[in-house]
Amino acid sequence: MECWQKTTLGWIGGRSDQTRPELLVVVLADETTPAGVMRDVVTAWSATLPRTLFLIFDRVADRFGIESWLTTALEEAGLPPSRLLLVGVRDAGSFGLTIALTARHAGFAGLLAYDAILEGIADQAGPAWRPKIRLIGRNGEGRSNDDLFARMIHELSAFGLDVRGTLLLDPGWTPSSIRIGASYLAELSAAALGVPRSGGDSGSSTQSGSRQPPNIAPARPR
Repeated sequence: MECWQKTTLGWIGGRSDQTRPELLVVVLADETTPAGVMRDVVTAWSATLPRTLFLIFDRVADRFGIESWLTTALEEAGLPPSRLLLVGVRDAGSFGLTIALTARHAGFAGLLAYDAILEGIADQAGPAWRPKIRLIGRNGEGRSNDDLFARMIHELSAFGLDVRGTLLLDPGWTPSSIRIGASYLAELSAAALGVPRSGGDSGSSTQSGSRQPPNIAPARPR
């Protein structure tokens, strides 16, 4: 990514040659991650998604406010909802799950959520569309453990969603958590663009302590 620009929607990262993007990735950051750190993480992700426009929302809003901003961001990017990916961190990741299950943005491509907690699932209506969901839990954050993580994937899968996840031992933005996030985003991007992928599988899986790419068989911590 060659530059970041502050706008009314948040921080936008794109190519200086103004090439029209193929995808829009909207990052719903949490208040505990400094803005500079979040931009550094997204910059690392952008290396594998060169034709993607990244937008980091840097304000707090309710679901309807976020949905309104998403509509505006898509219109400004000239993209349909099927080319939209969401990334949510901690509480914003939980918020992203709520959007995935209940929002009126039917047709958005997928969600990557870090340290999300699924709340009130019995009250959620299953979406008419099927966004792909990828989860990354970091045990040291105090929000994920093997049982909670596996149960969340199971409950989301019950909606017929394509859900996979990786549970890491270390907290924070480690090289592994950034790299696996990049791998998941590349997978979600390929699906949104209709690009065939060799290998991998659909459905749900959990990987505790794994430091391998997400499509490799689960590994247990030693």
